[in-house]
Amino acid sequence: MALLALAVAACSKSPPASSLPAASTILQQSSHAMTNVTSAHFTLNITGPAVTKVPIKSATGDMDRYGNVQASASVTELGVLLNANVIITGGTIYLKLVGNKYTTEPASDFYNPSLLLDPNQGVASLLGQATNGTTLDRESVDSTPSYKVTASVPTAVLSGLTDLAPGQDRVTATLWIAVSGSRLLKAIVPFKIPGAKTDTVVTATLGQFNVPVSVTAPSSS
Repeated sequence: MALLALAVAACSKSPPASSLPAASTILQQSSHAMTNVTSAHFTLNITGPAVTKVPIKSATGDMDRYGNVQASASVTELGVLLNANVIITGGTIYLKLVGNKYTTEPASDFYNPSLLLDPNQGVASLLGQATNGTTLDRESVDSTPSYKVTASVPTAVLSGLTDLAPGQDRVTATLWIAVSGSRLLKAIVPFKIPGAKTDTVVTATLGQFNVPVSVTAPSSS
């Protein structure tokens, strides 16, 4: 029994840092891998002081890099948390908060999570510009083995989501990158909005990569 306990304890320990790949290598490989991702399933959660541009608190759905999104979301409206259906296609957002009718708004007025897959301004670019990386551990995200990495990343990907307090050209993010395939599976990004004393934190997960996404604009009736 004592030997078994020791064996279990040994298996549960994190691998020594010296046995983990360099963060710079992991990040560059992930940047390259994410340029080839054209669609994904996503979850998005925002905690802390409310962002100022978009009333989203959480969302889950499917997206492609061409601006098409179909998702369920929790949004704040006049301080009340509401469930919403969100469809983004053809440069228009279709939002259903109450009843059976969708309202429409220009896509530029709402955060479009498909920006995350844009090869020039999404996570591929963010990973390619990451600096001061450290590989912390090897963990699983939804049963997929990944490397847990921290790195300093540019905040450009946040610009469509919120106004940032001054002095935040870069923030320190925690990233989980798949051991096989090098795709980004999860990211936790803290930042401050103007006037806030504590961080707002965005947690995003990605999966089901390159599965075709079919998004159709709802009927206007």
